[in-house]
Amino acid sequence: ALGASAAAFRSADVVILEDSLSGLGGAMDTSRRVKKVLRRGLVIVLAIKLIILILDMLGVCPLWLAVQADAGAALIAILNAMTAARQKTAEAPAD
Repeated sequence: ALGASAAAFRSADVVILEDSLSGLGGAMDTSRRVKKVLRRGLVIVLAIKLIILILDMLGVCPLWLAVQADAGAALIAILNAMTAARQKTAEAPAD
């Protein structure tokens, strides 16, 4: 949605506040980068949980280690998501 009306904010998936589409390419690049970071975090967390589950089923992993691994996986996911906020967006070329 283009513009700043309240109805546009509520109904649109993406709201562009300026009356030009020049920033759309940068927004798409940012969304791709964030999606890649989120997928990477999801894979890491699920891999940790799967490894702990297998170790627990084999009787190798005590309960306290499983709890610590779960907390560590959550911390890794948070730190991974913060990398998306730290990365700078590419500058748009001047017309």
